[in-house]
Amino acid sequence: MRKYAFVAAGLLLSLVLGATVFREPIAWAAQSVDATIIGPLDSNGNVKVHEQGTANVNVTNTMLPVHEQGTAAVREQGTVTVRVADAPGEQPFAGGHSEAVVTIADGSFFGSDAFTVPSGKRLVIQSVSGFTALPLGQVPQLIALRTSSGGVAGRHDLNAEKRATYSGLDWWVFSQQVSMYADGGSIVSFVVNRFPDNSGPGEFTWWVTGYLINE
Repeated sequence: MRKYAFVAAGLLLSLVLGATVFREPIAWAAQSVDATIIGPLDSNGNVKVHEQGTANVNVTNTMLPVHEQGTAAVREQGTVTVRVADAPGEQPFAGGHSEAVVTIADGSFFGSDAFTVPSGKRLVIQSVSGFTALPLGQVPQLIALRTSSGGVAGRHDLNAEKRATYSGLDWWVFSQQVSMYADGGSIVSFVVNRFPDNSGPGEFTWWVTGYLINE
């Protein structure tokens, strides 16, 4: 019986000490469990946060990539020059001799050819091409296109490349993009000079393309 009395006393003492030592943690936990947040709350009773839905972000002095949907409106600054091919008032033009050859006479150092720009029109030349055939050993010393624009004479020299030797002649070809202008009623001429001698006949063709506009 005395043994059981000691056991009962020990259990009673443990309960008293436990209640004393753990009183504050238990009280704190109880307070934590029973805490109620009264605000701020939304209409559904949830705690409100500062940002809801889609955030509205303002960016200052920073470039962001933007994916454009639909049609973008563009405001042009400065001067923009646009030329539309075959626009009203522009008439395609080609002239010279592309099939029938122009002869360089035996004993002459040069041969020339020309055409006249239609009156009331201004010729814009964009390309010139052709070939010249000269006796063996001779070279085209000068190949030139000549125009007159605003009363001022102009000349564009062309480079030729030797392509073949045939029937006792060396064949030279030329083709180049240009930007030349000729007034209405003026003469556009083409000349080929050969070197180092003038013996034997030679020949050449030439062809210019571009367009005419009203003066």
